Amino acid sequence: MKALFIGLGSIGQRHLDNYNKLKLKESSAIAYREKFSNKIIKDTNIVSGDSLQHYYGFKEFRNFELAISEKPDIAFICNPSSMHLDTALKIAERGIHFFVEKPLCTSKAGVEKLKKIVKEKKIVSMVGYQMRFHPILRDIKKVIKKKLYGNIVSASFRWGTYLPNHHKYENYKKGYAAKRSLGGGVIFSLIHELDIIQWLFALPLDVYASMGAPSNLGIEAEDNVIAQFRCENIDKSIFPVALNLSFSQGLESRNFSILFQDALLKCDLIKNDVSVTDHDNVRVYNNNINSFYRNRLFIDELDHFIFSVENKINTSVPIDEGEKSLSMALAMHESINYQDIINIKK
Repeated sequence: MKALFIGLGSIGQRHLDNYNKLKLKESSAIAYREKFSNKIIKDTNIVSGDSLQHYYGFKEFRNFELAISEKPDIAFICNPSSMHLDTALKIAERGIHFFVEKPLCTSKAGVEKLKKIVKEKKIVSMVGYQMRFHPILRDIKKVIKKKLYGNIVSASFRWGTYLPNHHKYENYKKGYAAKRSLGGGVIFSLIHELDIIQWLFALPLDVYASMGAPSNLGIEAEDNVIAQFRCENIDKSIFPVALNLSFSQGLESRNFSILFQDALLKCDLIKNDVSVTDHDNVRVYNNNINSFYRNRLFIDELDHFIFSVENKINTSVPIDEGEKSLSMALAMHESINYQDIINIKK
């Protein structure tokens, strides 16, 4: 199996490294690169080495058509978010199965065309939402589906992080996450939380979103956003879901709570802990993963993608799923712009 990598920043290198570690039969890697930084990045740190090409052992191309002429079986699209859709279209038109990093794209323009090509050419696609492979989130998904504690009354999610700490090897103001033109900003950059919400509760009905007051980050894209979604239980009763996303919080936190009719669930994605306490203050469920290895999520999603390609079956996160969180993100932006409640449509 021959894999084409497009974009070799931090996440692109993670996928390339994991792909090499799979040691697939007759596997090889090639790369099309527009920028030629040779920073070798491991877990957000720079490691020694003369070049990416030598370190990872791939064949490099500066011309897209020449890379395609190598007839790759799969492609990993890891360039800036604003370029995802155009790149995916070029890849799909040539009948190549592809994995695209989150978000799927930053605009609905061209999504229907991509979906049509994927369907007609029977292409296997996957969007990089590795949190769906988190064992704790999978447990919570089962709890909700089985209605173990009744209907959902309300939920609240928070992810506060500090953008300058994400890639300490570069000026954070020059990275894609800080630039609106490249698909940056806290909404698209932390879109994992949007995917978790719609995966657990189904696509929300609507949203009202607001930006926070200016922080000290000095970036052009939004850095703090608070939103409230309206979601539906199976019986059509409505419940609110609050979401707080921040790029300017030095003390990182990533957690959420779900109030059921009969219990309260709390999940901490930093400590990898979840607990459920009933209304008599009795803990009825608890799970903590003490030795959690974050890269396991990326390996598991890669295994799933490769397995799906080899067996010619759909992945669990095809572009249709990626479109749902995109719809939520775009509705949040629209709500901020118009300061109004915006309906969310797939």
